[in-house]
Amino acid sequence: MTEPGADPTAVPSKQWSNLFLLMAVAATLMMGGFVALGIPGAVMAWITTPVLELLMGLPQGELTAGSRGWPLVLMLSILFPPGIPISYLLSRKLWPDLRLWRRTLVVLAGTWIWSLLMVVTIVLVG
Repeated sequence: MTEPGADPTAVPSKQWSNLFLLMAVAATLMMGGFVALGIPGAVMAWITTPVLELLMGLPQGELTAGSRGWPLVLMLSILFPPGIPISYLLSRKLWPDLRLWRRTLVVLAGTWIWSLLMVVTIVLVG
């Protein structure tokens, strides 16, 4: 809860340490994902591309088949990790009193939405 007269959108100092931890995780995933030849990006592509293929009317596996899959997962390995701290920060601003398990679900959902937006961007650009 917040004190009377306090800014309800201000992030408490304890939450900054969580944000910095998630930023470190995101940076590690970005660098490690590229070094690991796109494995984190492949996991996120496996989770997000079926929805995009369904919305675009493409056959299942079309976006990750053959030589199209490699650049997609490498780019997604670099582009999806910033969604983790962004989702956390937005969840703190929008719903400051969420319990830990609900905040975790919100961050996971926000990261999935971010990843879906990144896949759409990659597909439309390239």
